[in-house]
Amino acid sequence: MLLESRGTMVGLSNPDLEAEHSPLVAACRTLLDDLSVGTSRLRPGRRADHRHYDYVDRLDLLAGTLRVALDLITLNEYPSAFAVLRSGLEHHLIDRLIFLANRLHYRYTVPRGGVMAEEARLRLLQATTRPDILRWKVKKREFAVIISGIHETGRVGKPPTISPYWYMSDQYDPFTGKRQHQSRLARQFVAPRFLRRAADEARELWRSRFAPRR
Repeated sequence: MLLESRGTMVGLSNPDLEAEHSPLVAACRTLLDDLSVGTSRLRPGRRADHRHYDYVDRLDLLAGTLRVALDLITLNEYPSAFAVLRSGLEHHLIDRLIFLANRLHYRYTVPRGGVMAEEARLRLLQATTRPDILRWKVKKREFAVIISGIHETGRVGKPPTISPYWYMSDQYDPFTGKRQHQSRLARQFVAPRFLRRAADEARELWRSRFAPRR
C-alpha cells in the first residue's frame, strides 16, 4: 500500500503560541498531516488487505484527537487539552498492539495430573502443525504458552504475521460495564442473562489480553 502526498493541515491561530513555540507548533501540524492519511490516499498494489483500511481509520481517529488538543492549546485551554491528550496516549498504546504485536500469551490450567500429557501435546503440535508455538512455561498446573502471532495460510511459523490484537480490539467492548450493573444500564432489549454474559466475556478478555497479570 502506498501513501500519496497531502497538503498541510491548518487549524486555529494564536500569535503568542506561534511566536514562543513555532518549531513545536510546526512539528505538531506536520504530525497531524502525516496521521490524517485518509482512505482516499491508499493505492492498492499487488495486494490490499482489509486491515490496512482499518489502520487508516485508526490513524484518522488519532489525528482528530490530537487536532482537538492542539486547538485547545491554541485557545489556552490547557487542562482540557491534557485530558484529551490522555485519550490520545491510550489510543496510541492500543495502536502499537494492533499494528506491531507479534507475540501472544495463552494462559490456561490443566486438570490435576495432566501436566506431562499437556507438555507432550504441545511438543507434538510445535513439531507438526503449530510451529508458531515458540515456548511455554508451567507453574504448578498453569501453562503460559507464547505464540508468534497469526500467520498467513501455508506460512505457519514464518513471517509476515498479523497482530492478534487486530481481532481482539473488535471483540472487546469497553462500554459493556460490570456484571452487577447490567440491570441499571440503558441497553438494548435483551434478556439480563445475555447482558451479564457479555459483561463477563468483556471482563475476561480485558484481563487475559489487555491487562494480563504478571
